[in-house]
Amino acid sequence: MRTSRWAIWARRAARLTIPVLIIAVVLHRIGYITSATFFVVGATGLLIALFAFGAGGVALVRIWISGDRGWWPAFIGVATGIIVLAPVVYSVAEGARFPVIRDVSTSFSNPPEIIGTNALGLGQGFDDPEARQQIRAAFPGAVTRTYDVTVTDLFGVVTDLIAARMWEPRTSSRPGDDFAQGQINAVATSLVGWRDEIAIVLRPVALGTELDMRSASYFGGGDLGVNGRRIENFLADLDEAIAAAPLPAHADNEN
Repeated sequence: MRTSRWAIWARRAARLTIPVLIIAVVLHRIGYITSATFFVVGATGLLIALFAFGAGGVALVRIWISGDRGWWPAFIGVATGIIVLAPVVYSVAEGARFPVIRDVSTSFSNPPEIIGTNALGLGQGFDDPEARQQIRAAFPGAVTRTYDVTVTDLFGVVTDLIAARMWEPRTSSRPGDDFAQGQINAVATSLVGWRDEIAIVLRPVALGTELDMRSASYFGGGDLGVNGRRIENFLADLDEAIAAAPLPAHADNEN
């Protein structure tokens, strides 16, 4: 009894896709290859996984009908395709709920500055009323915050939250006193190596400290909602941190 050729090719494709994707992810995370190169290599790996899934599915049907051997190789192809493709399909489906953007800010008129040299083309949607409306509708929590604490105290809380998220600091301008502005720029790296820059500006105002935050992806036309959700989650955690451990109120608000 012969082994199904579809099953053989399904197993071969499955054996190839895993090392291709693992090597690509490792090289991307350590910065050895660019995001553009990783996109091409990663897409190739996903196509191989798709072939493994399809070939395995065909093999299972043909084996059931013909009685050929190859159940296990066919199953390996199908299983590999599901394991590799399912997270991608889920992410894309989830991301379809958000506008196709890669730059989100709590302020469109005065967004925090992105300093990365590979951040060309960012901020173009901030001048488009329709784009601004889409961003606000998708991420209602990504708005400017004002806290009744000093800028130096708030800067410390923000720094701790950034450290807890293991974002990589790029620049940090600590305010010298309660009447100076502070800014932090950091980079968040995803599991597969995509890099987004976060910029946070703290400004002293009459009511305490005003905070604006921006998150932008270095690569791609859309971020599947990552940047907007990152801002909303960070600000929600910051709100909780301030509420849980109230800091000394701004001098202008003290009795």
